[in-house]
Order: sequence, then structure tokens, then C-alpha cells
Amino acid sequence: MNSNGSNSINHSDVLKALSQGVKKTDEAYLDITDQMLDENPELPLIGYCVLVMLMKGEDVYMMNVGDSREVLAQNLNPSLLYSSSSALQI
Repeated sequence: MNSNGSNSINHSDVLKALSQGVKKTDEAYLDITDQMLDENPELPLIGYCVLVMLMKGEDVYMMNVGDSREVLAQNLNPSLLYSSSSALQI
């Protein structure tokens, strides 16, 4: 049941939960970085990113923090499978 008391998906609730998860992950990363600063002074200079994708039924939610971007693709031909020995051509 969502915050409105119904069983339908409230997209705002999902996005809020994802945002809170990303925020907590970011805070935890910064805490760990602070704790390891004496041993690894280069840590604050290293960039990082967080990519999150959640699929619920036919709904897809994507979030990112940092300079990376998501790419969402759909394979319409299941006979075309990617393997490490084949080159991906666009």
C-alpha cells in the first residue's frame, strides 16, 4: 500500500525512496572516505558515480549521481546475443 492508501504504484513514492537510498549511500561513502583519509590521502580526488535502475512491472526508474549516464536499450531480436568473442557494432 502506498502513502495515499491505495495499492497502485505511486511514482513519487518510488522516486523519493530511490533518492533516499542514493543519499544514504553517498553519506556512507563520504564517512568511509573520511575514516580512510590518513591511509589514502588521494581518496577525495577520485571521482565516483552511482547508477541505479529499478524495474517494477512495466515501469523503469533510473537515477544517477556523478558524471556517468545510463543507456537504456531493448533487444528486439533475442537471437542476437552478445558474447565476449563478438564485437558490438553500432
